[in-house]
Amino acid sequence: MTQQLSFVSALRGGQTCAHEINAWIAAWHDLDTDIPELHDFLGFTPDQYKIWASDPKALPGILAQHGIVNPDIQGRSLIISHNISSKEQEGSFMNSTITTLDEGAVISIALSPPHSLSVRDSAQVNSRIREALASALAAGWTAEIQIGRDDEVEEIPPHIASLISNMRKGEITSEEITCGS
Repeated sequence: MTQQLSFVSALRGGQTCAHEINAWIAAWHDLDTDIPELHDFLGFTPDQYKIWASDPKALPGILAQHGIVNPDIQGRSLIISHNISSKEQEGSFMNSTITTLDEGAVISIALSPPHSLSVRDSAQVNSRIREALASALAAGWTAEIQIGRDDEVEEIPPHIASLISNMRKGEITSEEITCGS
């Protein structure tokens, strides 16, 4: 007897991704399948389906029960999170780009340089960025990096500019300026 394809078996076989679970549910509703119960179509037990239906974030734990391990990485300098919808990515993942892949999935990437990176020497910063991204670029990834002044940071804070202006006009002397009073 051949086993009916389910969401879980398709995941195990690399034919679908965990974020596509809602498409599987829509297919069960729209298609004439010989599987009468949605939880069977998904490959879940009735209890697993109840848990997932009340808390979709429980999906990685349910999949782990089927031997499908969560592929997320939570390291210090590398974090990879799976099963994040495009709307969630757009709303919570600033300074990234969202790219739609061939299979309809989206991927967002945000990259932050080390705080020690100095951008005063353009040639040096270009060299360090090329070096940091060399293997990704060699593998066919593309990158666009823009560097410039932070428009939200004022050159001179207004209170200091005012003090300097008043000192230049002779309205206040440096001896009259005290901190914290």
